[in-house]
Amino acid sequence: TVGFDVCHDTKDKSKSFGAMVATFDYENKGVPKYFSTVSQHTHGEEISNYLPLNTVKALDEYRKEYGELPKRIIFYRDGVGEGQLHYVYEHEVKSIVEKLGEVYKKFGNDQDVLFTYFIVSKRINTRFFERRNNPKP
Repeated sequence: TVGFDVCHDTKDKSKSFGAMVATFDYENKGVPKYFSTVSQHTHGEEISNYLPLNTVKALDEYRKEYGELPKRIIFYRDGVGEGQLHYVYEHEVKSIVEKLGEVYKKFGNDQDVLFTYFIVSKRINTRFFERRNNPKP
């Protein structure tokens, strides 16, 4: 499982940092291992050019730890505005999938990895109310 978000420097708006963390949970055996990496972005960018490279770094660490590549990767991406969804798909998702294909082929795995990419959106306007009564304090 992988998570990625971008944060922006509050003092210098031209600096942004993309942080990735991965949890290695090999067949649900034992204590999970963790991998993390940070890349500096330029000009306050939300889109990361480093995701494919950092994904490969995480895969290398996984392979060193367990002797094989993961069968499934679940990727959670935060910090994407609604207007950027298509661009994220075209730029980030496609480049990660391409890089995954290269890595898995390099290590003799011709089977496609199960890759799921979620975009987490926190800016929602949905509210839930009880119709009959006011909610309890």
